[in-house]
This record gives sequence, structure tokens and C-alpha cells, in this order.
Amino acid sequence: MKELKEDWQEVRLGDLGEIVTGNTPPTKNTEYFGNDYNFVTPSDYKNLNKYISHTERGISKLGENKFKNKMLPPNSIMVTCIGSDMGRILINKNRVLTNQQINSIIVNPDKYFYDFIYYMLVNNSSIIKASVSGTAVPILNKSDFSNLEFKIPNLEKQKKIASILSSLDDKIELNNRMNKILEETAQTIFKEWFINFNFPNEEGKPYKKSGGKMIESELGEIPEGWEVTTLENILKVIKGKKPKETHIKKTDLLNSQYLTIDCYNNSNIEYTEYVEKMYVDKLDIIMVMDGASSGKLFYGKNGILSSTMAKFYVENKNINEIVFFFLKKIENEIMYHTTGSAIPHANKQFILNKKIVLPPKQLLNLTNYIKTIREKIISNIEENKKLASIRDSILPKLMSGEIRIK
Repeated sequence: MKELKEDWQEVRLGDLGEIVTGNTPPTKNTEYFGNDYNFVTPSDYKNLNKYISHTERGISKLGENKFKNKMLPPNSIMVTCIGSDMGRILINKNRVLTNQQINSIIVNPDKYFYDFIYYMLVNNSSIIKASVSGTAVPILNKSDFSNLEFKIPNLEKQKKIASILSSLDDKIELNNRMNKILEETAQTIFKEWFINFNFPNEEGKPYKKSGGKMIESELGEIPEGWEVTTLENILKVIKGKKPKETHIKKTDLLNSQYLTIDCYNNSNIEYTEYVEKMYVDKLDIIMVMDGASSGKLFYGKNGILSSTMAKFYVENKNINEIVFFFLKKIENEIMYHTTGSAIPHANKQFILNKKIVLPPKQLLNLTNYIKTIREKIISNIEENKKLASIRDSILPKLMSGEIRIK
């Protein structure tokens, strides 16, 4: 039985608190930009998380002082109000400035709970998008945004509903933080063992620091028994292809995820038919080959490669982790050396010409440790997918009253 909603009142967004439309500091005034405060723009919404943790750009204390009337306190609700990005919602944990494409709500805590307002807007994002029509680039201005109306229960019930949904999002955020630490740990171990050559020797001591025998190579000194080779000698680059058809958000078990950059960012899930040659395993090394993110590395999903991605197939699976973290180490260099002007492309030959140092067969078990870390990261990614699915399934039911809250 659905919960009766007579006690839910119709409320304008403008009555929830203060509505603030952001502003962009003049780019010619470089002193307004810096790293003291986050500067939020629609491009920072791409990962569809609940909270904004970092932004592409920031502002200085001087910029904060100049735009202090536009600065948002923590727990403001920031809603994108332009173009295809319209209706995306984030919460800030720290004081931030947004640009003019974002309308934000500084929620009145005496009557409304910011967490509930966030979930209410997420559940009604389609209404936000549909509130503007008939223009090439739809824009929802401050006045129209403020006049949008939604049904809201009393403060106590708001907090109860939000706590159920927040418990899931909090676990997702915890997993994301853990994954960041695990990724940094794995990169640190890789650098120490496979770049600085301080892997544990027979006595468990760092090899090079403990006087392990080194020999000269074209890349400088390397441990005795190790070899220098090129990536071209140890991997194949398999480019994805555009399928005849993809099925957006179709969960047909006969189909596989179509792996695009949006799929890896969890912002748009599509499915397509299984193609063996294009199939990707969770631990496979995936790189964006075309577009603004060319050179960026991904892993952690099973599916079918899209036309803008490539699989770096390493036949000797014992060195797969070494290759992945080597590519991760030079990821920015690869992104810098893209080709093409209008549309950047990862430079395949530049990558394949890169030289890498590999250990002898008897030391390949060193990779097991960082492989275990990557597997834990993947496990957290998969848990997040399940948690998000539960959250998304109960959100409309909580907001409609189908799930009763006492």
C-alpha cells in the first residue's frame, strides 16, 4: 500500500532557501584563479558522483573576495541549467564558486534537509530538463528555476528518507576513497620495485639499496638478469569498432556492455552484441584512442570495445601488471603527444616505441601483489555498481510513497 502524501506540501525551489547563480571571473585577471577554492563548471559533473571532490579549475583568495556574494557554503545543491548537461546535481563539501551555467540552492536548515532536496531533484531531473524547450541551447534561468515546484514532506520525514539513500551513497564514496588510496599504493610499489629496482631480494631487503648487482643498459643501470625491450615486442593494440546497433540501458543478458568513456565514468550505459575479438576482461588494459581524453587509461569492466577505445593485449599475462603501471606512469606524456588538430588521437607508434625494463621469469611473482591490489579495486567498483542499482531502484519508491516511512 502506498503511503498517503497529503502531508507532503507543494514547495517552490525558491522557497527552499537562497538561489544563487554563479559567475565566471574574467580570464584576463589571472590573479583571480588559483587553488584556494574549487570553481565548479558543468564539465566537473562527468562522473555523476553525489559530492564534488575536485574541479578542473580553482580560484584564489583574491577571486573569492571578489565574488564573495556568489560563493556557496558547504551542503549547497548545485544544479546544471544549460544544454545537454541540464539537470545534473552535486553537493559541495567546502566553500566553492560556480559558473553562470549552474543555479544553486543554499537550503534553509530550519525547514528543509539538504540531503533530501538533493535526492528529490535527482529523482526529478527529467522534469528539470523538460522545463525548457524550443531553443537550440536550452537554458533554465534563475527565475524559472526558482519557480519549479515539488512535493516535500516534513523535516523529520525528509531526514529519514535521506538517511536510507545516504547510507548507500556514503558506502560508494568510501569505496571510491579506498580505491584512490589503493591505486596510489600500487603505483608507489611499482615505482619502487620496477623503476628504482628496490624490489625485495632473497633476504627481503631492497635490491639496489642493499648493493644488488647492476649492469649497464641503454636506459642506464638495471639489475642483472633484467632486460630492456619495447612495448611493440610484448603487446598488440586492438582497436574497437562501432557496432551496428547499441541498446541504451537494456539489461538483456545476451548482450554485453558497450565500453565507451561514458560507460567507464558511469554516466551512460549501453549494450551491444557479443563479439569475441572485441571482448574486454576486467584486468585488460584499455586506452582512449580518439577524442579529448586520448591516452587515458581504464580497466575494471567486462564488455565490448567501442570504436574510440583500444585494448592493449599482453600475451604474457605475467607481465600485464608491469605494462599497465608503466603506461600509467607515462599517461600524461602519451596524452601530450597526441596527433590530430580538430580531434586528438593517441599516437600508437609513439606508445609502441617506448622502452620498458622487464624482470627475469623467476621474479615475475613480484607482480602478484599489485595484481591483488587491482583486483580489490575492481571488487570495490563492482560493489559500487550494485549499491547504485539498489539506490536507483528505491529512490522513486521513497519519493512516491510506495515505500512507507514511519
